[in-house]
Amino acid sequence: MTRLADMLHLTLEDLAARVATLVPQPVYFDEPITHASFDGDAFSDVGTSTKIENTSWNKPLPAAAKALLLEIAIKDSASSGASGVWFAVGPSSTYFYALTAEANDRPNDSYAYQFGWVPCIAGDLYYQCAASGASTLAVVLRIWGYV
Repeated sequence: MTRLADMLHLTLEDLAARVATLVPQPVYFDEPITHASFDGDAFSDVGTSTKIENTSWNKPLPAAAKALLLEIAIKDSASSGASGVWFAVGPSSTYFYALTAEANDRPNDSYAYQFGWVPCIAGDLYYQCAASGASTLAVVLRIWGYV
């Protein structure tokens, strides 16, 4: 019986090892990856989905990345009483809203945050945003990991 139990154990270990190679494991960073265009720069409305290349961050992301652990921080200088102030990112130009931060009716220049996994295609993202006015929306993006 011990031999059968040992064989079953080895089989389960082998199965677990094979599953681990099929299911990608997250890679987390001690320090976030940042982007020079999203380090507090001011935005106006961006109504057309715009691509953020995986190689445009301060450290290139692997082209095999399927999702990014992303932090979004936004603030708008005239958000008090405003509605429709937001920043959204996603994997494609038609699904740009997988993760959205909203700064609707917040005190002016107070940050709104969103944090989560965003699907991506080859490490690339698309974004759109709506600001309360011209160059009023400050956006900070930080990547904390990927799968």
